[in-house]
Formats: sequence, C-alpha cells, structure tokens
Amino acid sequence: MQKVLRQLIESYGFDRDDLEVNYNPQIPGQGRKRIDIAIFRPDAEHNNDNLQRIIVCKTQKKRDKLRSIAEADADLRALQALLELIPGATLGMWTNGQEEFLFQVERTRFEVRAKPLGVWPVPGERTTDLDRTGGVIQVSAEAEDLEDALLRCRQYLNRNLGLDHKDSFKQLAVLMLAKIHDEPLPTGERRLWIRGDEPFTEAGQQAIAQRINESIAAAKAWQPNLLTRGWDLTLEPHETARVVMELARYSLSETQPRFRTGAFRAVARSVMDGREGRYPTPPNVAEMAAEMLDPQPGERIMHCSSGTTGTPVAVCYTQPDINSWADLMARCLYMAGVRKDDVFQNMSGYGLFTGGLGIHFGAERLGCMTIPAGAGNSKRQPKLVKDFGTTVAHILPSYALHLGTTLIEEGEDPKALSLRIACVGAEPYTEETRRRIEALFDMKVYNSYGLSEMNGPGVAFECQYQNGLHLWEDAYLLEIIDPNTGKLVPDGEVGELVLTTLCRHGMPILRYRTRDLTRIIPGDCPCGRKHRRIDRILGRSDDMIIVKGVSIYPMQVERVLMAYPEVGQNYVIVLERDGLKDTMKVQVEIREESFVEDMRVLRGLQETIARALKDEILITPKVELVQHNSLPRTEGKAQRVIDKREKS
Repeated sequence: MQKVLRQLIESYGFDRDDLEVNYNPQIPGQGRKRIDIAIFRPDAEHNNDNLQRIIVCKTQKKRDKLRSIAEADADLRALQALLELIPGATLGMWTNGQEEFLFQVERTRFEVRAKPLGVWPVPGERTTDLDRTGGVIQVSAEAEDLEDALLRCRQYLNRNLGLDHKDSFKQLAVLMLAKIHDEPLPTGERRLWIRGDEPFTEAGQQAIAQRINESIAAAKAWQPNLLTRGWDLTLEPHETARVVMELARYSLSETQPRFRTGAFRAVARSVMDGREGRYPTPPNVAEMAAEMLDPQPGERIMHCSSGTTGTPVAVCYTQPDINSWADLMARCLYMAGVRKDDVFQNMSGYGLFTGGLGIHFGAERLGCMTIPAGAGNSKRQPKLVKDFGTTVAHILPSYALHLGTTLIEEGEDPKALSLRIACVGAEPYTEETRRRIEALFDMKVYNSYGLSEMNGPGVAFECQYQNGLHLWEDAYLLEIIDPNTGKLVPDGEVGELVLTTLCRHGMPILRYRTRDLTRIIPGDCPCGRKHRRIDRILGRSDDMIIVKGVSIYPMQVERVLMAYPEVGQNYVIVLERDGLKDTMKVQVEIREESFVEDMRVLRGLQETIARALKDEILITPKVELVQHNSLPRTEGKAQRVIDKREKS
C-alpha cells in the first residue's frame, strides 16, 4: 500500500490531503465497506459524495505469468462491487504490487459497467482526454515505478509469450528506442501512445501496432547504426499493445536520470543475465568517469604504457577495441575459474599501466563485483577483502608475498581471508614463488601475460591445469623466432615471442617483437582448449629490468643523472630484496669539485635527483651520492646493473 501511495503522490501528482487510507464509507442498505485507498475531489470533505477514485490493494502473490482482466475476474469483483455502490466514483484500480488493473465506470439507466483502461488520467485531466490524438499526459516515474513497469514487460515477454532471454530483450530494446525517439517530438507527431481502452479492443490493438511500427521505423532512421539486422519488432498487435500499455504511461525525459538508469540496469540484469556479455557499470562510477574524461564527439580513448622502452608507449583504442579487450580478459578470468558471483579486488595500479584497466574491464564484463583498490596500502587491502568478502584478487607476485608476510607479522592468518584465486603478472617470477604464494594464502595462483602494444593483459592466461598460458589465437598471430636471426624456431624451443594483432581497429600492429623469451608448449592441454600454450616468460632479449612491476631501462636513469653538472661519469643500479620487497638503489659519483663537506648541499642534491628519477621511472629509488672514482670499473662494457635479488 505504501508503494501505491508513493506512486500516486510522486508520479501522478495527487495531493496527500486528498487521499485517505482505509476509508470505511457507510453504504445505505449495505453497512460499512472498506476501501484501501480513497481519492477525493481536491480540497473537499472526505465523504461518499466527493469520492472519485477507489483503489484496492491486495497482498502480493508472485505469479509466473501476468493475467488478463478475464483471468483475474474473481479478484476484481470486490473493486467492481465498490464502484457500483458509490455513484461518485468513476475510476478504480486493483493492484497486488505485481499486477495492476485500471477501470473507468460507465453508468447508464440500466447498468453500471467497469471498462478497462490502459492508463489513468492525472489530477486535472478528464477521462475524455485519454481518447484524444497524441495520447495521455505522461507522468514522471519515481523510484521503482519505471523499473516495475519494465520488469512487467520482461515478465510478459518471457513467461506469457515464451520468448527466450535474448529475443525478449530485443523486443523491449526496439520499443525503448522508439520511445526515446518519440518523446521529444511535438504532440501531433508522436506515435508511441495509447487511447484509454485501445489495448482491450481488436481495432485498438491494430491501431497501436500500426503507430508503433511507424515509430520504430522513424527511430531506426534516426539511429541507423544502433540496431543491427535481427533487431525488429515481431510481436502480434495484441502483444504489442500489452507492452506499450506499460511504456506509454511514463515520460522518460521527465524521469530523473538515476531512476531511468536503475530501471534499465534492472532489466538488463534480469533479462540478459550476462548472456550477451554486457554488464552495466554502476551509475556513480560511470558518471565519475565521464566527468573526468569529458569525452567530445569523435574522440577515441588513448592509454599509455609504463614506458618499457624509455618513452611511454601511447596505445590508441576504438570502442570496439575496448569491448574486444574486455571480452578477452573475461575469457581469461573464466578459464581460471572466476565466475560472475565472485568479488574481484584489483590490487594493481591504474595510472600509466594498462594492466590495471584491462583486468578491471574483464572482471566487470564477466559480471563480478569489482573493487578498484589500486596498488599498495597493505593496511587497506586486507580490510577491503574482509569488508566485501573478496574471493579473487589481481596482484603482483612480489606484493602478494609482502602482503602475506605483513599479515603474519601483525598476528593474522592469510589463510583466513576469503581469497580463493589470485591472478598475477606484470613481473617475472618462478614456479617456486607461485607455490609459496598459494601455500601462504591457501588459494590458486594463475599466470597472466600481456603487453600494452597488444591491448594490455589478456593476451595469454593459464587455465586451471596451470600448465602453460593459452594464447588467444583468434585475436593474435603467434610466432617464436630466433632473436638473432629472425627465423622461426620449432615448437618447444625457446625464442623471442612475436605477435600480430588480428582484430585491432585503433592501432593494428604487424609482427611486433616483444623481446620476451618463451616457447610454444607442444601437445594439447588437458582442459580441451585448442589455443596453443606458451611457457612462462623466461626473460627478455634486451637489458630491461623490472622493479615492482615497472619496466625500466638503465638509459632512463642515465638520461636523468647526466642532466646534472654535479654528477660524474659513473653510476650503478643496485637491485636488492628487503624481505619480500624489491628495492632499487642508484649509486652516483659526484664530481670531485662538487663533493663538498656541507651535508645540507649534498642532501638537497640527493633529494632533487630522487624526485627526477621518480618522475621518469615511476618508482622512488634510494639515491646514494659517492665520491669520485669510488665505484668499480671494468675495462670492458660498464656494468650498470647489479642484481642481488635471489632467484628462487
């Protein structure tokens, strides 16, 4: 009853003072009767003479199918009896929260007849207005009104007509497009409307169907690329009338955007249930993203890599590229055992790192509740896992070890967390490290592979057998070559991975040399998938180093250092492991004339160099200033990198 009251006040615009709940009128010769909601003349005394509308509210009884008026006859008799007994009442409504039946009373000298209506007049509107060309005055939908109407449409299409999820969604989508196109038109040009009793007569149903088909044709001409072949209205006239009866009463343009969004999301979720691979982004997230990006007509999306070659790689995407990327990532996650009822926590960075965005797109596409936690913050990550019941995480392997160790040091058991799957990548790690992570958290760990030039993550992924990474050969052409000769090597032999994009629109790439060393694993996978597998990345064919998931070239460091006149000719990068975390130290020789005893000057230079390096390589190294000629030298090629990290 409260829901109906809210609808009457907020959607139809009735004054609360003109409504009375549980009205008990005295009927001559009949005693007292009970009316659930009575609507009286505006500003009039609440008595039988001023009673205009009667509403009967029954306890909701869920039904698979919506009933016709004839099928609901037994339930409607009480309302019809009340309408016959009170001469001033001209309109009636019967509802159980799921179904809704509207009536207009016609009185003659010989009988009182309740004629069904498709819509109710709003306050100040006469019943005769319902039959004018152009239809009724549409009301704005509040809260759940529009959602309920769309779900009734879905229920009718699915249950009453027996359409499958895909076909029912298509029918509703075509009608919604027509409505969106129709509403802004001048009244005389609109076609998506109904007269009062049109949905209940054969002639009326035919008239509705004709107008709707014209409206759909106009909408398709307005947006010719929106609905492809197969998206047509196939309903019979009486079926069209039943659905349009729900859509015609509400004005989308006058309904608050958040209510529209909620209604459309509910229908997409209920009708499609992931079958079409579309998962709407939460409205607040979408609004924030749109505000931040401020897209303009004709613009495309661009993202950058972390700068593997020293200069960040600008990667351009069209919308189909984004959709394809999300599909590939969803495929990867599903292959690893992730399902739509999982809670996915992305513990990877989003800035200048395609890995963060790609894995997020995939998790949302799969239907997971996706938490954009971002990188770092070891205090917050476990709290988010506990608060949201996270079951799947995307995390760097080194950080997974660090996080687990931190929890143990704080007296917590990592195994007590709800995590069951971790997707890891972005930095090389060994099989021993994987097993250590799995034992630490009591979860399965799956390897991933990707690179910005190919989209980002989602190029290859492990299945649940954890025996190599399936590379998606419907999206990428795979080759393994000898890095020195460029010739193909046989399956099973280590070489450099070369990839060609097969479905990229914005930035297609032919035979891209990844510099990553791996091999094609011969034979079939027990999982049954026919996409070939590559081994975990064994290393790179160049001198790139990776620290905390960030790809760094020594030349990037050198370019920063040599910009300072105080810096000498020699430097060295020292990589170490502090517990389970990688650390980077840059030892820099200072010119003899610049190496003063004033520690304040040296400390200022040290801090300046550290900030400049962070801007270039995206991590903060420890900078150590040393005296001239104090670093070791060789007669051959200078050793710029000393990696002291244990290879486990």
